[in-house]
Amino acid sequence: PIYEQSPAKSARTTSRKVPRLGEPTTSSSSAMASSTHGGGDEAQPAGEPTVRMVVNGEILADGDLDMEFPDKPPDLGPDELAQVEAEAAQTEILRLIDMGVLRRPNLEEDINQIPTLTTRLVCDWRFRQNAWVRRARLVARDFNWLDPNRSDTFAPTGTQSAMRLIPALSQLQQWSMRVADVKDAYLMCDQPKSVKVVLSMELARQLGVDREWVLGKVLPGQREGAAVWFNDLKSKLKAADLLQCPEAPTIWTNSSRTLSLMVHVDDIVMGGIESELD
Repeated sequence: PIYEQSPAKSARTTSRKVPRLGEPTTSSSSAMASSTHGGGDEAQPAGEPTVRMVVNGEILADGDLDMEFPDKPPDLGPDELAQVEAEAAQTEILRLIDMGVLRRPNLEEDINQIPTLTTRLVCDWRFRQNAWVRRARLVARDFNWLDPNRSDTFAPTGTQSAMRLIPALSQLQQWSMRVADVKDAYLMCDQPKSVKVVLSMELARQLGVDREWVLGKVLPGQREGAAVWFNDLKSKLKAADLLQCPEAPTIWTNSSRTLSLMVHVDDIVMGGIESELD
């Protein structure tokens, strides 16, 4: 499969909080990064920047495979950008409601007694279907200083040395390799605690929805998100009869040792015979 990597993501385009609808905008609100980085380690030649992305492990430049990549997102004025971001925010909230990330309280739940998790909408540019799209994402503002002694926030991650094991083993065994980037990983996990989020009055009015919602799934930015996601994936891998490496808990295999995979947050690199990979 082809994983479309936007130039904006690799360039780390500036993200910022979405202004509330009806809020005055300033010229600083339209600031964004326009630089791009090359995909390799070599120095980039002077002149026009070359936009690159990785497809099936190959670094492709503008024009390869009849692809054309714009070098930067559109430069919008403050008012136009605010309107585009307001529309992106509406799309995001409706998406989360449809996914069950935001849900209405049950009959036995008193929403006034449920603690509030503060959130914000973060916008960035993504290149999708041959066009730049302004994307909004609802993220939690779950700060470490609110509870510095929590122990439920840790999850194992793959190290650089462990990350080299799967390709090396695949070469020795002449296995196939696959890489997966799990989309919306946190949003796939059930919320482990009872919390609510409150939408801005303008946004709720514009969408015709309630302001207060109970979280049904984990939001990016929640401190326990990585641990919840890893434990959720771990249960699914065990249900598939995979075996976890005791010394390196992010590495898994099967009983016949014809498959190996490593988990790094929401990325999975796999090597094995085709039938096991399928």
